[in-house]
Amino acid sequence: MSISLIASILISVFAFGAALALLRRFEDWRFGFLAAMTAFMSATIAIYYGARVYYAPDRSYSTVGSNSEEFLGVIMSALAMLAVVFMERIVRERKESEKAVRLPQFSIERAAICAFWIGPDGRLLFVNEQAWQSLGYTREELLSKTVHDIDPSLPPQAWPQHWQSLRTAGSLAFESRYLTKDGRMVPMDVSANYVEFDGESYSCAFARDITERKAAERELREAKEQAEAAREQAEIANRAKSEFLANMSHEVRTPLNAIIGFSEILLRQVFGPLGSERYASYVEDIHNSGNHLLGIINDILDLSKAESGRLSLDETEVELPVVVGQCLRMLREKAVTQGVKVVSHIPAQTPKLRADSRLISQAAINLVSNAIKFTREGGAVVISLAGDSDGGYRLRVQDSGIGISPQDLPKVREPFVQVASAFNREHEGTGLGLPLVEQILKLHGGSLEIESELGRGTTATIRFPAGRVIAAPEFESSSIEFVHSA
Repeated sequence: MSISLIASILISVFAFGAALALLRRFEDWRFGFLAAMTAFMSATIAIYYGARVYYAPDRSYSTVGSNSEEFLGVIMSALAMLAVVFMERIVRERKESEKAVRLPQFSIERAAICAFWIGPDGRLLFVNEQAWQSLGYTREELLSKTVHDIDPSLPPQAWPQHWQSLRTAGSLAFESRYLTKDGRMVPMDVSANYVEFDGESYSCAFARDITERKAAERELREAKEQAEAAREQAEIANRAKSEFLANMSHEVRTPLNAIIGFSEILLRQVFGPLGSERYASYVEDIHNSGNHLLGIINDILDLSKAESGRLSLDETEVELPVVVGQCLRMLREKAVTQGVKVVSHIPAQTPKLRADSRLISQAAINLVSNAIKFTREGGAVVISLAGDSDGGYRLRVQDSGIGISPQDLPKVREPFVQVASAFNREHEGTGLGLPLVEQILKLHGGSLEIESELGRGTTATIRFPAGRVIAAPEFESSSIEFVHSA
């Protein structure tokens, strides 16, 4: 058997196999059929020329003609197969190219936002599925429209200027309202891009439905307006309350001062004896009750002034050790009576403060008085002074009293509020002490800090900013200690 016949048979087998494979590979049956026919013709030519040589009458391979025909058969078979291979490669590359084009088209068509291709004249050239579904049209109906039909903010007379702006900027982002087929207006967030393709100009616009976002913004705006209105009403009510309390306090304090003054004259028996000793006891009760009521009225008046912004500072140089000493002398009897030990730690050198002496004394008295009042017999109250790292200064009052629960801490800062407990119901009070201290500290640019644990005690710290410190303190390790105990 000749080499040419063997080669022709092998090429023919390969060609038939390629024909079957090509028929299954090509999506387009026409290309598959053409490739299969080419392979089949290649196989036929190969077999024909191989057999023609092999079955020659003289079976001679030495003739030039036979060898030429044999060689020609092999060459034609090889060329036919090369043609099939190249055709298959061309078709594969074409399919990949078509796939690369179809993928972006598919992505845009199935995108969750509306996509529009718009011509320079405003005609809609392409719309994706989301676009025509969102606006309630079919694709054909929407493609018969112009941008002016769906966007009333871009009428024909305004379109040339919009197109020029888009062409100059390259892209525009804006909010608009699109008109649906049933007449509804849908808020849209639009991003338009200027595109040139094959010498033509287009606007590629993407629009997102922002109905939910607009509804949320509207609800938030309405909530803010309602909150602002409520805050204004609360401020008006608070100012009215403060003005009422201030006016009432003035009206009550005038006759009360007369009661206190006359009771003091009776106590001293300036104009002679009262007669029965019971009168003296009654007059003393009147005098003490009057002073107590005057203290409450003064607190109300100061607090109402502070809240309404009418409490002004009479600033002088204040020495905190002097303030603490006066406070201890005033409250010594109360501490002794209740069986509470009061200790004060005063550094050997302390700075002076620029503050209102009367208001600072009142703040210190309120804190120490509260600490003594809510500390049981045998407990202790510690008063200390110290500097802060930022150059400020602090006064701290720490007690071992009943303490305050975490949920009740915000309440003690509110006027006229007292945290209910079996212990504090035994003691008088209006709930104005801490709110007044806080207002006094705000006027000085300072702050009031309260730390407490139920059953273990409370620590109240008033802090003065560095701007209130006249001279920087120079602390020493030693300290002066005053102890007042039963």
